[in-house]
Amino acid sequence: MLRRFFKLFILLSTIGLLFFRPLIFKREIKFDIKGSEIDSVYYYHGFPISSLVKDKPSSNEKIRNYKVVIYPIKPEILIGRIESDVDFINLRTFNLPDGWEKIDGNKFRVRWRWKLYLWTKFSDINKPNPIEFNIKARDYIRILVGSGINGGTFKIKIDTIEKIIDTYDTTISIYPKWHYINLNNIISISPESKEVILKFKDKVSNLEIKGYEYELIDSNKVLIKNLKVDYFKVFLNSILVIIYVFILSLILTFSNSLFLRYFSIIFTILLIYLLAYFPGLYSIDSWVRLLEALGIIQIGDMSPPLYTLITFIILKIFGHLQFYVFIQMLLTSILFAWILNKLKVRKLEWYLILVFAFPISGLMLID
Repeated sequence: MLRRFFKLFILLSTIGLLFFRPLIFKREIKFDIKGSEIDSVYYYHGFPISSLVKDKPSSNEKIRNYKVVIYPIKPEILIGRIESDVDFINLRTFNLPDGWEKIDGNKFRVRWRWKLYLWTKFSDINKPNPIEFNIKARDYIRILVGSGINGGTFKIKIDTIEKIIDTYDTTISIYPKWHYINLNNIISISPESKEVILKFKDKVSNLEIKGYEYELIDSNKVLIKNLKVDYFKVFLNSILVIIYVFILSLILTFSNSLFLRYFSIIFTILLIYLLAYFPGLYSIDSWVRLLEALGIIQIGDMSPPLYTLITFIILKIFGHLQFYVFIQMLLTSILFAWILNKLKVRKLEWYLILVFAFPISGLMLID
């Protein structure tokens, strides 16, 4: 029995250290991008297989209160949503200055049927007053604007950051578009990464990254080179994997509880899927449910109202949708393990691995 434990522990530890990358411990690099918008961050994971991993920029900055001012420049302007990564503006109760009005999104020719739009159509001589509001944010503030051949132009000012947004679109698109304004310049990267590629949304100009060696590899891509590896955090990641594998090996070798054995197998497989696709997948149903929970769109029959209520409660308690995926994984593992334990079904370990490791099952349960 002890020999079996050590064989299992060594096998799972080797697999875990090579492929099971925990995302708990990261290092950070700081740089000045001078208001440029980053679309994606690419970093290399070279142990043991050289691969390029795509990630979204994030930071550990504290939540701040920002004053935002929107200055109309050219008519006409249609704003459907104003939000940040931690807050949003309720347009229904928002007090508008002279020259602006509210229109019902259901009656306007825009997809997704947003509840409400702020609209203004003005002449160059008679411009409406600017919109002012305060909003809490950490990494970004974004504005959903309508686009089309009648699109206008406005300037948004957030503290010292200024950006001109042009909504004119020759494709006569009926889809509103999000415009992002990044608020800080902190990017979190993998601890074993020695090079990072920053992909910007627009062409890069006058870029200065202090303290790092970098080069322009495309009109909108910058390669940051020769980053120092934080071996201590790599060590912490490895220790975390070994501790988890040690507990898993103990359960699978010595435990007589069917519930515990089946639970550990199912939860481990789903955890691997979660880390591979962190922070989870968003199907159209999940996306609609999130929009309903945030109050962005009206509750309909596309997603069960109970799911929307659960999503709303989790967001209120934890403040992050990731906990919804984690709770879903936890409850799924408990439910299947409890049913199999009640039915006294034995020797299903390999069957469970095949079922839950199959992409359709694993990906669906982190959605």
